[in-house]
This record gives sequence, C-alpha cells and structure tokens, in this order.
Amino acid sequence: MKLHEKLIPIVDRWNLIKEYVRQDVESGDTHEDGFWDEVADFFRCIAETLGLEKIGGGVHKVAYSMPDLPFVVKIHEEEEYVDFDSPDPDRTPFAHKVVRHTFQDRMLIIQPKVDDSYEAGSDAYGQLKKEYGFELLNEYDVHQGNVGLLNGEAVIFDFCVYRKNNNN
Repeated sequence: MKLHEKLIPIVDRWNLIKEYVRQDVESGDTHEDGFWDEVADFFRCIAETLGLEKIGGGVHKVAYSMPDLPFVVKIHEEEEYVDFDSPDPDRTPFAHKVVRHTFQDRMLIIQPKVDDSYEAGSDAYGQLKKEYGFELLNEYDVHQGNVGLLNGEAVIFDFCVYRKNNNN
C-alpha cells in the first residue's frame, strides 16, 4: 500500500531509529530484550520534531497526529502491552467496521483519523449497538471509547490486534 506523502518522513524516522537502536544492541549498549521499548521511547522523544502533536491515548498507547494529517500515529508504551492474542477482526461479525492500519511495525501503528469526539462516539456506539447488540460488543470490548465516525460511518478504531509482518 502506498503511504500518504506526510507519513513517509514519519515511517522513515521510525526505521532510522530502529537502525540506531540495533547498532546499540550490537555494540552492547542496549540489551536485545529492550530493543522495541528503546525504539518506542526514542520515537516518542522526537515526535514533536516531526510535527506530531499528542492528541490522546489510552492505557497502553499514546496517539499523535497533525491538524492537517488524516491519520493517527499510535505508539505502544511498552512492548509487554502489545496485544498478541487479541481476536482477529476478520473473524468477528463486524470485521468491515474495524479501521485497518495503514502501517504497522511491532509498536508503531498508523491508521486513518476517526472523529472520536463525545458526540461522534455516542452516535457510532448507538449505531453499532443497534446493529450488533450490546452483548456482542461487550464480548469484544467495543465501547464508546474506541468507536467513532469515519466518513460518516460508525467504525471501531481501537480493536487491539497485532499481525506479524515483514517490516521488522
């Protein structure tokens, strides 16, 4: 998938940081077990130099964006919180409602920006609850805090799924 032009410097910087930390691991300055946490910490430290502003987050992630960027950049706080065992959204009844990642590399996720204001979240959750029912949404931990509107459609923007990729 082709990246939006404003995402290219962000992904390039992420990859450069990985190379710096990999060199630290090879020289013995950083332990292999801390590789991803070091990469994420470094990225969070320089996010503002890329024009990214912290726009929110949750228990385990910090979210960044720019006013004119139609994407959100999410960084996990610590590798231990990356959810490797969460259900595959493609195997849920609402698979078509889950916002897909534009880019993902272990602890970095980039996805389209969703209107997650209180009003949009309430509207989206109401639509999803009407379509799927409270019990099913509750079973998958879908709630007003992880839904919103994308192009006027109700979507789930924080469905915790990690898929192995070849970006590492």
